Amino acid sequence: MKWIGITGGIACGKSAVTNHLRSKGLPVVDADELAHLALRPGESSYTQIVNFFGSSILNTDKTINRKSLGSIVFADKAKLDFLEQAIHPWVQQQTLKKRQELAASGADKAFYDVPLLFEKNLQAQFDAIVVVACDEVLQIQRLQSRNGFTVDEAKKRIAAQMSITDKITKTPYVIFNNGSLKDLAIHTDAVLAQL
Repeated sequence: MKWIGITGGIACGKSAVTNHLRSKGLPVVDADELAHLALRPGESSYTQIVNFFGSSILNTDKTINRKSLGSIVFADKAKLDFLEQAIHPWVQQQTLKKRQELAASGADKAFYDVPLLFEKNLQAQFDAIVVVACDEVLQIQRLQSRNGFTVDEAKKRIAAQMSITDKITKTPYVIFNNGSLKDLAIHTDAVLAQL
């Protein structure tokens, strides 16, 4: 099975690309979905996070308030590093399990949507890597409308990742998402044909 990484900048359109892939019947594993599961009460990563950040990050039902946690970690690199170290091993373990299940099911290719692929030096795990890219002005606009971020909050989220320009230089497979969803589907299909 060909294991293909999908990455890119925040709000560049990775979800739109993976939705298109799923609509074509292609399997996609989502690192962000797994990271959210790692925050569930009862998981070892949940306990580490609550012990480190304290109960102020909890909702009344004891679940982690991701918006509250995000405002803390994106203002402090050391705290962001701690959060990633708490979640990463659990996510890696679940990813390996899902990858093995997909290979056993006979899938000829599967995709792993992982925003921090290059930042975490995961390149060697993949047969190919696709970068989804767009202009920074669009990223900021999308973060403002999608997440309700201020321009400053959006810029902090973007700055927490490797620049999109650097990501583009690391792979021949790039999907530019500066247009409509129809344009994105056309670009995605063109890259699929190359893969």
